[in-house]
Formats: sequence, structure tokens, C-alpha cells
Amino acid sequence: ELGDYRSIRTEMNVPPTGPADVEAALEALRQRHSSTEPSDAAQAEDGAIAVVEATPLPANESDVAPEAAPASVPPPALPQELSIEVGGADTLPQFSEALRGMRPDEERDLEVAYPADYPNAGLAGQTRKYHLKLKGIQKKTVPDLTDDFVKHATGADTVEELRRRIGENLTAERQHQARHQAEEAIVDQLLRQSPFPVPESLVDKQVEAKIERNLRGLADQGLDPRKLKLDWAKLRKRHEDSARREVRAALLLEKIADKENIAATPEAVEAEVQRAAEELQQPVDALRARLRDNGVLDRIENRIRQESVLEFLVRNATGTVAGSVEGAATQ
Repeated sequence: ELGDYRSIRTEMNVPPTGPADVEAALEALRQRHSSTEPSDAAQAEDGAIAVVEATPLPANESDVAPEAAPASVPPPALPQELSIEVGGADTLPQFSEALRGMRPDEERDLEVAYPADYPNAGLAGQTRKYHLKLKGIQKKTVPDLTDDFVKHATGADTVEELRRRIGENLTAERQHQARHQAEEAIVDQLLRQSPFPVPESLVDKQVEAKIERNLRGLADQGLDPRKLKLDWAKLRKRHEDSARREVRAALLLEKIADKENIAATPEAVEAEVQRAAEELQQPVDALRARLRDNGVLDRIENRIRQESVLEFLVRNATGTVAGSVEGAATQ
């Protein structure tokens, strides 16, 4: 049974996009298109690119204790050649402090405490030691922000056009994120309003679909899932809770669609088919027939209907009652 879903309220806060956000994006663009060349600097200073040979060291002496059995001693780690911007915004402070003032061929040991939110999950929250050898110093040249540069880098005709485009994209991205957060908050409240068990067969189908998407992602990266030692039972277990939530949410949204008489319009479905035909470079009529035969057309219609219900709920929950929903019709 549905709860009082029309009483659900939430906020959709979209952070404003200001000039500073646009300028930061422009600076990031300049940095991505920077170039390096050998420097005659005597030592590494802020702004320089230090080319270092970094060799991981054992965390402590007990890791390579003499009494350890030979089979238990790990092979020595191989050095890596890294290019590190001294004092750079993306450089960990410990690396900058160790490299600052180093001269070519100078060597130093370094201990790094990686933050818990470090992007590399294998290093996040870890403390590692390295032996550094400075191989050389390079200087970075950042291109000027000119019309010629932005045209070459982005296709925009002028810097001002690019500024406008970046502002629009940032605003759209923040609106999308805020909308997604609002949808999640609404679905959470829906699920709390209407607790009910779902058929495990539907949960199993959803788990299989999630695993299949993961495997396709691995294949797209050039990895053969058949050659990976995957624990299928553990993989299924990891997806069960989210799959059960998704099934319950889909059933609730379907029931709301029935109650509110929301349906996908033929025009919205046809627009999806047209987009797919353009992307796949296939005739629209042939693709439409194939999608209809293999059931994909029904899935497209169901997805549009579900998105339309969420649009209705978001408008209602944020204070704007929907008179009509884009891509949907009320019957």
C-alpha cells in the first residue's frame, strides 16, 4: 500500500556558479595543456617539475628481519620514475617538503601519510616510506588564455564564449546533482512510508543485471572477466541490498504512476529511438523494429515512465506541483 507520497517534502539546493568557479575551470584547462622542458635550475623549487626515481621501502625493519624465512621475505620493490610538481595543488605536502631544495642526483628518504580520502584506494589512510633520487628538474610552461588557445583546445571561438559555456555547463551539472540528491531523498522517504517484502526472484534478476553491467565495464577496459578470479558468491552478496532497494523503489514508482495516470508519451519514446539510431548510425525503422522484437522498446517506455514519476514527485516535494511532466502524459 502506498503511503501519503504527496506529503513528502525535500529541498533542491543548487549551489550558485560564480566567476571564481569559471576562472578555476579555465585555469585547470591551461594546466592540462601545459608543457615541460629541461630546466637549468640548480635545485628543485616551488613550481618546478621534479623527475624522481621513487623506490618503496619497508614500513619498518621487522618487515625484513634477518631471522625471517627466505620464502616469507617479499622481493624488493622496483623503483618508479615520477614527475612531481613541487608545491603543486595536487602534490601531497610531504613530497613537496622532501623535494624542495634537492639537487640533481641527490637522494633522500621520505615517509608519507596518505589522507583517508586519497583518490587511490590502495594508498588511502596508509603510511608509506620511499627512497627518492632526483633525476632531473624541468620547468612547466602554461599557455596564455587567448582566443587562439581556447579555439585550439576547446573549439570555442573566443575566451568570453568559453567562459559562458563553462558557466552554463557548471550550472547544469550542479542542477543535475541537486536533482539526483532530491530524488534519492524522496525515494528514501517513499521506502520508509511503505515497507513491504519483494519477491526474491526480482531481487535475483536485479543482482544479475548489476553484475552484468560490471562485467561489461571490465570488458570495455580491455579486461577478460573469465580470466579474473572472481568470488561470485561474494559479488552477488555485495549487490543484494542495493538491488532489493532498487526493486522496491521501482514497484512503488510504478504504483504511483498508475494512481497518477502518468505514462510515457509516444513522442518521448520515439525521441529515444531517434537518438539511439543516430549514435549507432542505423536506419530508424530497422532499429525500432529490432528494439520492439527484443523487448527493449518496452524497457525504454518503462524507464521514461519512471523518470516522469520522479519528476512529478520532485516538483511536488519541492513546492511546485506539476501540471504536466516532460516526456509523460496524464491520462
